[in-house]
Amino acid sequence: MKKKVIIFGCQEIAVNIINFLKKKKEIEIALVVTYDLPLDATYNYKIVSDFCKKNKLNYIKFSNFNENLTNNILKINPDLIITCYFRKIIPAKIINMTKNIINLHPSYLPYYRGPVPTAWAILNNDKYSGFTIHEINNGIDTGNIIVREKIIIKKNDTGYDLYKKGMNLGYKMFTKNFDIIINKKYKSIIQKEFGSYFGKLEVEQFINWQNKTSHILNLIRVYAHPYNSAKSKIYNKYLLIDKAELYNDKKILAQKPGKIEKIINGKYPVISCSDGLIILKKFIFVKPLNKKEKNIYLKIGNILES
Repeated sequence: MKKKVIIFGCQEIAVNIINFLKKKKEIEIALVVTYDLPLDATYNYKIVSDFCKKNKLNYIKFSNFNENLTNNILKINPDLIITCYFRKIIPAKIINMTKNIINLHPSYLPYYRGPVPTAWAILNNDKYSGFTIHEINNGIDTGNIIVREKIIIKKNDTGYDLYKKGMNLGYKMFTKNFDIIINKKYKSIIQKEFGSYFGKLEVEQFINWQNKTSHILNLIRVYAHPYNSAKSKIYNKYLLIDKAELYNDKKILAQKPGKIEKIINGKYPVISCSDGLIILKKFIFVKPLNKKEKNIYLKIGNILES
């Protein structure tokens, strides 16, 4: 008899896992529960509902956990429920009445529980992130750990880079450990450490030039393209900033935060922060400027607003 699996998931990792399970003769994908994220198309993410429709899989677009949906899930009586990038709380009734329910979480638990752990790891200047497959209990990312691995955060990794690394590692971990997961033949680890939880971040982020250089550089990395690039403003002109670096020049003393201290090669502004200088290496104006306008706005002494 085939084992029945329900997947709650979004984005590329969910598509890859569904495709993996679809090829397993001993597995029946009983139901997929998903929702489209507004920026999926913008980021060129794979969309779960499109994949299910193309492959004639039973799926529903999630709106909320009403009694009807909960009862339908329990009626299926799945052998395994998988959640991956499904940022909704699974009802206790489903958790308590399901024999095997797991979550794929993009951090090295018990650290960075919550919805956007990779972004927070960069903002906090951590040396590594990670990925964890864990059992689901009635807490948020607090269930027993099945398997976890670390990911080294490189100096120039953006939020999107780390997201992709996590998705790739998470998929490999799931496929490698699938047999022990579906048969529940693993020794789980209780999350004894206190750990940490971090909540959501704003979709858009304006740079506060009064912050330290390290914080500003990390913020730019987190929001870099294809995400909603970190923003600033010169007078009434908005900039989207995707890459910046620390700038060392002993002849220039950091002055007023946000002040343009120097222009390198006529196009890379050097900006004062509270404790040093950074150079903007990749940025655009929301409304493109002509050469005359660039000379007006990208001018030594002008102030980028916080």
